[in-house]
Amino acid sequence: MPRLLIDAQPVDVPPGTTLLEAARQAGLAIPTLCHLAEKPNRQAGCGICVVEDLDTGRLLPACVTRADEVARIATGSPRVHEARRQTLALLLGDHRADCEAPCQLACPSRLDIPRLMRALAAGDFHRAAGIVDDALALPHLLAAFCAAPCEKRCHRRDLDAPLAIQAATGLAATLGAVGAHPPPAPPGGRRVTLVGAGPAGLATAGFLLRRGHACHLVERAPRAGGALWSVPGFPAAALERDLDTLRRLGATFAFNTLLEEGHDTLDSLARICDALVICCGEEEAPACARALGLPLTHNHLAPLMVRQVNGRPFPVFAAGAATHPVRMAVIANAQGRLTAEKVDAWLREGA
Repeated sequence: MPRLLIDAQPVDVPPGTTLLEAARQAGLAIPTLCHLAEKPNRQAGCGICVVEDLDTGRLLPACVTRADEVARIATGSPRVHEARRQTLALLLGDHRADCEAPCQLACPSRLDIPRLMRALAAGDFHRAAGIVDDALALPHLLAAFCAAPCEKRCHRRDLDAPLAIQAATGLAATLGAVGAHPPPAPPGGRRVTLVGAGPAGLATAGFLLRRGHACHLVERAPRAGGALWSVPGFPAAALERDLDTLRRLGATFAFNTLLEEGHDTLDSLARICDALVICCGEEEAPACARALGLPLTHNHLAPLMVRQVNGRPFPVFAAGAATHPVRMAVIANAQGRLTAEKVDAWLREGA
């Protein structure tokens, strides 16, 4: 059985025991960041657990060095403390406060708020617009019409007042030519029909257009926006700016158009598109389902239904209030992004 001296204390351990395990057996604490007892780490990734070999002067990672490889070690010598300090400084050198800021965690669309605020503070509106583009398909609308849960979680609330994150998003969208950064992917020749031009449908289309897919939106009302128009004080001008961006990216619209049972079928739609996304409101979902012969569960559609149409699998996706109640535009945006990712994966991989 190997015997070694840890901080001048003799310790007998079974063969194969690491220095970290031997120290813990002797009641000595060695700090670690990447080691879990139930899932041993063999990479020595963090470098925090170094100890000093008193015979050679080497600094060794205690989590992977076996006890039978050394005779005497020190766990708290000046060299060990300095090495750990330098390692920790390197680990934290590019680390800004929280691993994920509370404001970002509170945002349903996961807008990278810390990066956005830093870009704006540096006057880099181009980069700020790109950050907004990554997360929001309707930035002008959300900058003017959002409950701003991010501001309720802002650390600055404890000091004086939360940062004006919603206004900052609008500033980035206005000054940074949002909708062009990064430029949309080149057209891939795939076409998507979306039923419903409310927040979820518009957001889904926005993210799909950025991925290079042609989008055609069918809306029963005479204009886009869906249930937003029933909200007092709804910022129509902000929505129109986002619609201009969608049109510039290639979106087309058919207003005052209903899916009619016996006329509009999956067969007919599959001839003109490669995927169908139903983003109609909660009240319209049953009528859409009847017209297309789709199943309902508690008056809602499943997020993905694959049907055999014209001898091939045809994907029917659903998003927004068609799948479950949605009461916030920022949540509709988040669902649109998730749906667009799923549609994009299907169109590129066929499943």
